[in-house]
Amino acid sequence: MKIGLSFEQSAKMEQRQVLSQRQIQSMELLQIPIQKLEDRIKLELLSNPILETADSRYDSPDPPKDPSPSLPVSQEARQFDRARRFAEEYPDTIDEERPRPSRGAIDEAQTRYDDQLANIPNRSETLQDHLLSQLVWFNLPEEVHQYCEKIIWNLDSRGRLISPPGENPNPIEYFVLPENPSDEQRLKAYQALDIVRKLDPKGVGAFSTAETLLLQLEGDDPDTAAAKLLLTEYTKDLENNRLPQIAKKSGLSLEQVEAGLRKIRTLNPFPTSEFSRDPTRYVIPDVIVEKTDEGRWVAKAEENPLFDLRISPQYRAELRKKQITPEAKAYLRRNIGSAQWFIDAVAARRRTILAVAQAIVDYQSDFFDYGPSRIRPLKMQQIADTLGIHIATVSRTCDDKWLACPRGTFPFKRFFTRAVPAAEDQEGMVQDNVKERIRALIDGEDKHAPLCDEDILKHLKAEGIEVSRRTVAKYRDAMNIPSSRGRKVWK
Repeated sequence: MKIGLSFEQSAKMEQRQVLSQRQIQSMELLQIPIQKLEDRIKLELLSNPILETADSRYDSPDPPKDPSPSLPVSQEARQFDRARRFAEEYPDTIDEERPRPSRGAIDEAQTRYDDQLANIPNRSETLQDHLLSQLVWFNLPEEVHQYCEKIIWNLDSRGRLISPPGENPNPIEYFVLPENPSDEQRLKAYQALDIVRKLDPKGVGAFSTAETLLLQLEGDDPDTAAAKLLLTEYTKDLENNRLPQIAKKSGLSLEQVEAGLRKIRTLNPFPTSEFSRDPTRYVIPDVIVEKTDEGRWVAKAEENPLFDLRISPQYRAELRKKQITPEAKAYLRRNIGSAQWFIDAVAARRRTILAVAQAIVDYQSDFFDYGPSRIRPLKMQQIADTLGIHIATVSRTCDDKWLACPRGTFPFKRFFTRAVPAAEDQEGMVQDNVKERIRALIDGEDKHAPLCDEDILKHLKAEGIEVSRRTVAKYRDAMNIPSSRGRKVWK
């Protein structure tokens, strides 16, 4: 038996879909949000001189069609001689290669610069800025002041000390103190920690949530004493609402335990929430939904002069000239073709977004008339079937796109909701409606005998809503509603 290698050619027929580079770019244009589209258009305007907008704010000023009349010879000669002498006396101020901008172009550039400065949002005060500014209230030794700064810079967004990696559980020992610290250094570091914990807002510098709440407790009244005891000794029982067990272990009455719990509920577990590290995100709606006189909701594209693109008529005229060189003709044709493709791609993006938005509005018209409670189950495949396009196109169209209507501004994906199975003679409900029904059942329950998930499930099934107990628990957790034990009010 011989085994050998050989080379041979064979013909095979197969069908394969290959996307061109421009098709890929068209899909990218469809998917990006409107803010990034503006940046992309500005970049295209800079890179392709053939492309321009109808709005003069985004284009360089056109050269004048009629040149100014020539000066008299004598006056022109005198001006030329004066310019020559100035260039000889001050050679460093003259750049022969650089074009001279007109006065109008300079004023326009200054106006754009002023507008940009005016639109820059003010930098909001951070938690660290707020705390560091308060250290001037204390006449601190240099070393203690440095320890205070180290502690402040090692606080997270909640105002708590960052948990160190490894086996060392003490952030002061890990982040603040040097290696092998002396007793005096350790004493000063903990003095600095006490100072930081006295700063505003109350609760910063803690190691845990319980300690954050403890730092906010002030006074010697019985309720405060009970709250301190609960947060110090019985945090696990408190998390699981085991108030009778706490009363039995601590020797307090159930009324005293409940009074301490009410005191704790007045505290803020996130005292630094006003110092957000994340900048506010501003969204620009792609579509405006308005109601016509006939009572129909219509989606309209947001007007933006930057999107009104065209091919420069001057360059088209240059292409028609007979004396143009072959190299210049090839350059113009290449850039005109690229500009035309980009204009078509932006227009196609606009048409697709409007078509998808209108299909959504037509299907969810009850939402715009009556509110979120009337939203209907909707899948992207339904919109794709309605418009005769691929579901991937619908997905790209809805990605990070926003819709503004009299009820507010919503992302496109807000209108796509899954249906929850219902009884045979009833229509399925969307998840939001099921969640609201669960919330209504919990709001109306007897807090001394709250409904468990199984009880909620029975109520839903009696109303024709077919869900599982696991789904009830998932929806309840999504709404940050505790279990029946956590909601129970002890007598």
